[in-house]
Amino acid sequence: MKRKILVLAAAFMLAACGQGDKSVQVLLDDGAKLRINGTLVKEYSKSSSEGTLKVNNVLVDDSPKEAEEAIAKEFKRLGYRRKIIDSSDGVYKVHYYKQDRPVVGGIYTQPKGSVSSGAHVSIYWEI
Repeated sequence: MKRKILVLAAAFMLAACGQGDKSVQVLLDDGAKLRINGTLVKEYSKSSSEGTLKVNNVLVDDSPKEAEEAIAKEFKRLGYRRKIIDSSDGVYKVHYYKQDRPVVGGIYTQPKGSVSSGAHVSIYWEI
């Protein structure tokens, strides 16, 4: 009986590993790794007549404002400055600047029709 309990306890502990630490590392143009607490939804390149953008879409548990504040701290740690472009009705658009590097943009939105906390984050830059 003790053996069954021990095996079940070990199984529960293994199942719980990694569930509390949802973290994404976005590899920026300069090789720096931007850590975001969330789940990567999609990573892709988007081409247009003006150039090509590298885009990373992440879902986070925080509100758009809280997510932007946390990510801004990470950018600051990596040597970037920020400028808020728009902060209206649950949408935050921010540019992050670092000398001799492309501007990194961030769009933080509340998913439509969502009553729970959480935000959709898009981090992008020109490649």
